[in-house]
Amino acid sequence: MDILLSILVPILVGFVGALMGAYIVFERYKNEKLWQERFDTLKEIVGITETLYVHSNSSVLEFCGFQVMNTEHRENWKMFLLKQNFNLAIRF
Repeated sequence: MDILLSILVPILVGFVGALMGAYIVFERYKNEKLWQERFDTLKEIVGITETLYVHSNSSVLEFCGFQVMNTEHRENWKMFLLKQNFNLAIRF
């Protein structure tokens, strides 16, 4: 009986420890996954907000008489500047 307990107890303790370790790791993984999804969502919201800000800002600048340079004009901006004889705002 003493030999059975000396073999059974370490196996039982090892099994319980492995189960607890797996449970803790799985819970941590779920938490990290949730935070990653939240981060991705917030990143998308910030991107959309930034896009709205840029478009509204460029619309206001165009309304005020500024010429807004967009991505099409950025490649040959020197020619664009030479053709324009009035105020210029660069949209990023």
